[in-house]
Amino acid sequence: MKSRGLGDSIEKFTKATGIKTVVTKIAEKVGTGCGCNVVPSDTIPIPNPGFLAATGVGNKVDSGVNSAIATNKLIDSLSSWTGTTPPLPVVVGDVVYNTTTPANAPVTAVDSATQLAFGSNIFQATPENYLIVRQNALVDDEINFLTKGVKSGDVVLNTDNLSIATVTAVVNSDELTLSANIFGSNTTYNDNFRIYSQAEGGSNYPAYGGANGGVATTSNNQGCLIYVGDSTAATTVATQFYNVTVRTISGDIITFFNCQVGTYLPIQVVQVMASGTTADRLIAIW
Repeated sequence: MKSRGLGDSIEKFTKATGIKTVVTKIAEKVGTGCGCNVVPSDTIPIPNPGFLAATGVGNKVDSGVNSAIATNKLIDSLSSWTGTTPPLPVVVGDVVYNTTTPANAPVTAVDSATQLAFGSNIFQATPENYLIVRQNALVDDEINFLTKGVKSGDVVLNTDNLSIATVTAVVNSDELTLSANIFGSNTTYNDNFRIYSQAEGGSNYPAYGGANGGVATTSNNQGCLIYVGDSTAATTVATQFYNVTVRTISGDIITFFNCQVGTYLPIQVVQVMASGTTADRLIAIW
């Protein structure tokens, strides 16, 4: 039949080429119930929520009230900072916060079980409250990372501030060493977290190595759709369109310019890159 206009012609073309069938299938699949927030990263792939290893709330190394003062020291006669029950002992590099008179400093020496040394004098009165936070680490004494099967390479998501890191070492049942300091402050140490396995059931997809470059990395993500969103209210043209740079399942890195908020990228993705991405509320959907 002769086309009666441009719309009629497009309809015939999409049917003949199979595009309409593909689009319909994608539309049906978008209604699936598996998804997660995406944190853009140039080094970490999007974790598959089907491989959730553990959830919990981060914790401190220690807290208390100082009992005496000395220059560049924290003294607490009730503490046991050389103890061996995780997450103790306190180690050089842990950050101590004076939460009464706001100040903080890293530990430069553990003088004894009751005294820590710093490079600055952050405790000048008593009693003052303190908080000790480990750096580049996740501490949680409520769950056992060993029995949960957490391994190096697993992905850790801070779900409160949407930051991401990988596990670089399982220190003990209560502590992980991370590739980024996403729980290392007095406002983030007790954030909620999710840990996704990247070891069991994964495959080395071309996106992370081989002909398309990059370091071969085991991942459980076989590709997902990306929903484009942003935290800025879409009240102007400028706040309705954002750029999104992705790594596809074939390993290609592509930037989609001027993606409208509320739309989906028309390609299977394994990673959203921080470089080149301006949208900050992306969702992966399987």
